[in-house]
Amino acid sequence: MAKFKINFTAWICALALFTGLVGPQLIQAQQINNQQKQGNGSLPEEIETGLSYLLELIQKKGSTLDQAKILPLLDFVVQSGDDTEQLKPSTRESGNGACLRAQIKAPLERILRYEYNHRIPTFLISPNVLRLSGWYPESDIVANKVELWNKLSTLNKPLLLWGKEFEVNTPDSFSGSYYRYDLNRLIILMKHNGKKVMISASKMPNPSEAGKKAVIIDEKNWNYFYSGIQGLGIRLIGMLNTYIYDSASVKILYETDSAKPQTTIMLFKWLKAGWADINMVKSSHIYEGSLRFIEGLKAVIESDSLPDADALARQLDYISLLPEAEIKTKIRKYSINFERIAKKHKGMSPQDYARIIADGGYAGVLNSEERRGILALEWLKSQLGKSTLAEFDFPPPLPEKTLAETGSEIPAGKADSM
Repeated sequence: MAKFKINFTAWICALALFTGLVGPQLIQAQQINNQQKQGNGSLPEEIETGLSYLLELIQKKGSTLDQAKILPLLDFVVQSGDDTEQLKPSTRESGNGACLRAQIKAPLERILRYEYNHRIPTFLISPNVLRLSGWYPESDIVANKVELWNKLSTLNKPLLLWGKEFEVNTPDSFSGSYYRYDLNRLIILMKHNGKKVMISASKMPNPSEAGKKAVIIDEKNWNYFYSGIQGLGIRLIGMLNTYIYDSASVKILYETDSAKPQTTIMLFKWLKAGWADINMVKSSHIYEGSLRFIEGLKAVIESDSLPDADALARQLDYISLLPEAEIKTKIRKYSINFERIAKKHKGMSPQDYARIIADGGYAGVLNSEERRGILALEWLKSQLGKSTLAEFDFPPPLPEKTLAETGSEIPAGKADSM
């Protein structure tokens, strides 16, 4: 499935580096891998059954929800304690799994208004794990302009929405690479024992594009270097073409108490990535990535400085409509500032990285979609009080009516991907 070129010595080095195993321990690793293929998770069988049902339902657009099949899962999520690191879902075709439970200091309505708003791309709500994202226009949430937060007060039966998204992830400390991939997604809005619940389940339909090298420059301020060069961002084995072969997730959110601004989130996630169809992702990697996702989500959603969702959406519309010449000027200034902080980072020592950012040349590897995504994120950072690398002279967000009168309304599918 993967296309790659690598000699035997490099392959052995790579295997040792990724797994930390040498000599006879490789035999032990194979035994563990065989056990994982058989499914040795720590979750009760009825919980695994509920997860399987939701993952299968992603592919059955238009189906009716059989609530009885997920009631044990919902009860489990509500009753579970906060320490879920030791809980592991069974290994599936999508790889090894992990689960995480956390609290968000915000009502469910606020989370839906930002994270599941087709006018606000998800990468702005999870900026430390996503570089770009967007809904395909045929998705229910886009085609029908569904505003989930407005459905909560009148919810008398489950609402099911199917769709397809694309994502580009930020680099992590494990792989040092970024990937572009598609996700089929199912969203369910319902009530369980009087509590408002949202379920979001996803599954990759195909492997990702080949990974490209990247560097985390400043995690605190969401600054990352994207080289545009295929390969793995790890020395010695950087020539490898790696892929995310498969991934799946089930995310459940429910209001802990409608009188308090708090929502519980429980995430079940599986991931299979590597090269030559060899999965190099451990459950510990997935758990750490889930923690990172929660950290970024909380930083945005819980911020008192987060702009009103409608105002944020209108500002994104404005950025989407900027002329290419103006985008080029702004990104040029951004690239000069980026070089200033990036050239001091030890991860930027490879000569090809230095050549890319020299004299503000970073703009040369960014396409139009990536440039507008940078400006959108930098503007949001400026609103949240974070250090920014771009200069803004944007007007206040235009009223919705003004955008429509000037013919500036973004067609479906365009605004969703910046």
